Amino acid sequence: MNRYLLYLFFPIMLSADDVIVDQSSLSQYQTDNCVQFDHFDYDDEYLFPLTPDKIKLTDEPIILNRQSYTQEVWIYKISGGNGPQNIIGNGYGQNSPPSILYIDYAGDGEPPKIVYGYGNGRRKFFWELEIGYINSQWIHIAVTKDPTNIIIYINGEVMEHLEWANPINLPIASPQVALGGNFVGKMDNVRMWDVARTQEQIQQYMYDDVPLDEPGLVANYTMDLNN
Repeated sequence: MNRYLLYLFFPIMLSADDVIVDQSSLSQYQTDNCVQFDHFDYDDEYLFPLTPDKIKLTDEPIILNRQSYTQEVWIYKISGGNGPQNIIGNGYGQNSPPSILYIDYAGDGEPPKIVYGYGNGRRKFFWELEIGYINSQWIHIAVTKDPTNIIIYINGEVMEHLEWANPINLPIASPQVALGGNFVGKMDNVRMWDVARTQEQIQQYMYDDVPLDEPGLVANYTMDLNN
């Protein structure tokens, strides 16, 4: 099943497997085949500190498996933005689907963090990983959940592994509606799975295209602008 993306800052439709782009917009992108989120709106007006750039996931947005899932993304953080910056998902409240965010409250003395987790409709279950300064470099983030574990990987390595004995706190059945939102930087190879991938499986395709018939793959946004 193809899945599509709608850019809110350009009139473009993107497919989960391919990208179809208005040729006049190609100058907005880098040659490394990724999507860039910045401070400029569609009128080239500079907005600070926020950015309106967001990708709306259309064509029946997916609802991830509530028992087990995996989310993967490459990001290249560029200085800017303020407060919570959505990468995948929508915020980090009790009604948020599985989400990944970047948080850097400049001037508060705290290091930047990757925030990951979900809401269950009544409470929020989000965790913070201090990530330090990551500007101007590509990093790979993967989050996996099964009934009793949630793990975050950075560049294929386990950074936090949380276990719980009560598996009833399932994510809310809320669709994945957007990528980005107050995020300043680049994004590439966003993948979502209805299974909890192992570390070896994550590393296997971290730098390569994943086969579309890979078990459990439900969304694959390659950001490939060559089509």
